[in-house]
Amino acid sequence: MPLPAQIDPRKLALASSELAGELPANRLCRLASAEVSIKEPARAIIAFNIDESGFTLMTGSVSLQAAAQCQRCLNDVDICIESEFTLTVMSKENECLWNDKLIDPLIMEKGTLDLHHFLEDELILALPIVSYHETEKCTHNLYKLADISNYCVTRGPFDILSQLKI
Repeated sequence: MPLPAQIDPRKLALASSELAGELPANRLCRLASAEVSIKEPARAIIAFNIDESGFTLMTGSVSLQAAAQCQRCLNDVDICIESEFTLTVMSKENECLWNDKLIDPLIMEKGTLDLHHFLEDELILALPIVSYHETEKCTHNLYKLADISNYCVTRGPFDILSQLKI
């Protein structure tokens, strides 16, 4: 089931709602431009509640199977991008009242949230810094090309100095 593009988190929190569904791959243009080949739709689950202080609380997770370029062999490597989030929805005026430093605020100026854009942001932030295969699975692994165990230096850079007579 596809997720809606626009939501009102405050209304969903008043009803203690939960959204679960898929985000189509064609809605993840910015993620695809980050050298990631998207294999299937992203899956997300988001719960909306009101916390003790009266703020809207968004808790959820989003995951995606994709392929990226291995930084060792430059072939495709399958990666799983996953993100879990807990956010408090608030307006700019209420930001000064927020004192819980463990939960990040989501500042919204208007009543609707672009859910697709938000979930894509979460996936972009969860991208691995470096993507690579396991050492045994790389096709052009440098460790295979150069047998390090048999490589030894017979002469050091200062061995020539030992020949000098002082």
